Amino acid sequence: MSRRKTREFKRVVGVGMLVLACVAWGSSFPAIKIIVGSLELDPAAYTALRNLLTLAVVAPFVLGKRLRFHVLLLLAGLSYALGTYLQGLGTAYTTASNSAFITSLHMVFVYAYETLKTRKLSPRTLATIVLAAVGVYLLVGGIERIRIGDIIVLISSVFWASQVILVSKLSREYDVAELLFWQLLITVLIFTPSTIASLDTTIVVEAMPGLVYLALVPGLLAFT
Repeated sequence: MSRRKTREFKRVVGVGMLVLACVAWGSSFPAIKIIVGSLELDPAAYTALRNLLTLAVVAPFVLGKRLRFHVLLLLAGLSYALGTYLQGLGTAYTTASNSAFITSLHMVFVYAYETLKTRKLSPRTLATIVLAAVGVYLLVGGIERIRIGDIIVLISSVFWASQVILVSKLSREYDVAELLFWQLLITVLIFTPSTIASLDTTIVVEAMPGLVYLALVPGLLAFT
């Protein structure tokens, strides 16, 4: 295979993986809505169980390595944990489509951070922020129709932005598996102890197919 064909093949594969990751990410919101909304699984339990399942898959690939820890990993883990929990909590009180769109605003916050860091506001960044604000306004139907769930998900997107920024810095020293492992472990350690005693096993059994899907498809594919 020529170099040109090899590059083209890699480009097609890369685009294909990106599309799959986007589909996986987008499909997670209806599943989250069913789990925390329709089945009424506690958002803390949802957070613990979803990430515990993903951790069970990821752990064997990293436990044989010499694991390193950094304070930024703790901050990234906290951002991931709170982002996941608040996203689940907020989705219970808004629609899946609202949750998906508002969560995607985390990239706007990333751009805002970069703008503050460089003290340069480019026309593209300004247009992104304005269009995002207009999009939220139109989506929720005006200020007076904003739901508490929309606000909670918006707060979660701030934590997602923080996680993206921290992971981008850590990715220079840690591979994807290590980064994912530490974030999952921190999340599980935070939410599991407080949810074990109050778990409703009937709801957990009903929610398990959705939890497994979220753990294995969006939970892994979107990070790889």
